Amino acid sequence: MFGGLNLTTKGGQRPMSMCFLYRVTSQMAQGKIDADRSALSKGKAVPFLDEFMVGLMVDQYGMRELAHQYLCEMYRGLMLHRHASARLRMFAAATGLFPNETLVPGGFDAPQYAILLEVLDATADALDAERALSQCRRDQLFTRWGEMNELFVPARYLIRGLAVALEHEHPELRALLGERMTAVIEEITLLTPEACEKSLAKQAHHARAVVLGPKLKKHFLNIDVFLERLAGEHARFCAARAQKMQRHFRKYDSNADGVFSMEEFCSMMRDFEPEASDEVISDLWRAVGGKQHVSSTLDMRALEEKLFTISRLHKAATLAQPLGKGKIVAAGAAQLAREELSVLVALWDGVRDANDTDKVLEELMGGNWAAIVRMKVWLRLRLERWRNLAHEHQSPQK
Repeated sequence: MFGGLNLTTKGGQRPMSMCFLYRVTSQMAQGKIDADRSALSKGKAVPFLDEFMVGLMVDQYGMRELAHQYLCEMYRGLMLHRHASARLRMFAAATGLFPNETLVPGGFDAPQYAILLEVLDATADALDAERALSQCRRDQLFTRWGEMNELFVPARYLIRGLAVALEHEHPELRALLGERMTAVIEEITLLTPEACEKSLAKQAHHARAVVLGPKLKKHFLNIDVFLERLAGEHARFCAARAQKMQRHFRKYDSNADGVFSMEEFCSMMRDFEPEASDEVISDLWRAVGGKQHVSSTLDMRALEEKLFTISRLHKAATLAQPLGKGKIVAAGAAQLAREELSVLVALWDGVRDANDTDKVLEELMGGNWAAIVRMKVWLRLRLERWRNLAHEHQSPQK
C-alpha cells in the first residue's frame, strides 16, 4: 500500500524512465517543501510523503485510476533504476516502497527525508539571495536538479543550508552532524567546474553535469552525494539514540511487545513520582499520544520521538508571518516554542546522560517532575492556543 493505493508491478504498466524519475524526484521535493511550509505556518500536521504524493497525483490527473497508473509506473521504474544514483536511492528509500533495503545501518526514515528537504529549502533560499553570484533563482534550483543531470552547487550555499536546517535541532545532534559533515565536505569537494565535469566521465547514464554559480570558480559539491551522506549520518545518530531510549523503556514493557499499555505507562510514572495523582498521569498519557481507553497503547518509538523531535514546533512558530497587531501573536508563538523547546531538551538530556544502573530512573527524571507536567500543559494546551490565535488572525486576510 502507498498512500491508500495498492501499487503493483503486474499488469501492462511500463516502467518510468530514468529521465522521468529524475523529474519526479525534483517535483516531489519542491512540492513537499511547499506543502510542509504551508502546513507548519497554519499549525497543521505535516503530510506523510506517500499521502502527499497520492494527493498531488489525484489533484493533477483528476482521477485516482490515472494517479494509480502513474505511481505504478514510478514504482516499476524505481525497481529498475533506484541504485543508479544517490538521488534515486534516497527517493526510493523515502517512499518506503522497498522496506527491506536500507541506505545505512539503522535505516532511512521520515526524519532523514525531512532534514534533506529542509537543507534543500534553505539552500534554494541562499542561492536566490545571491543571484548575482549564483545565477540561480529559487525555482531554478529544482528545475535544473530535475533535468537528469548531476547538479553541482558551490559549497558555501550547501553549508549555509545545512546550518539553517539544524538551527533548531537538539544541540547534541547539531554538534555531531556539524563535525561529521565538515569531514564529508572536505572529502567530496571538487575545486573547479572542470573537475565536476570530469568526475562524471565514467557514468554513461548521465547526460552532463550542471554547475551552478560558476562565477565563484572553486569549491563545488555534488548536491545528491552531499545529501546522501547527510542522511546516513543522521540515520546513524537516530538509531543510536533510539537504542538507548528503548533500553530504559524496556524495563517497564512487561510483556515485551514494544508498546506501552496504559497500565505499564502508569507503572513507570509511579516509579518516577510516587505522589503523582491519577489525573496528572492521565493527562501526561494523553499529552504524549495515548488514548483514554483501556486497550490504548503507546508506541515506544513514538514516545522517544516526542521527547526528542522538537525543531518543527519552533519552526511552526517562526514561519507565521502575520501583519500589524498579529506580530504580537507571532512573538508569543515563538516564545511558547522556546519554552517547550527548553523543557524537551532538558528531558532528553536526562535520558542521554543516564547510565544503565538501578539509579537510571532517578537520573532520567532528575527530580524534574514539574518539568514533565509543564511539558504536558504546553504541548497539549498552549500550542492549541497558539494555533487558534494564528487561525483567527489569518482568517481576516483571506
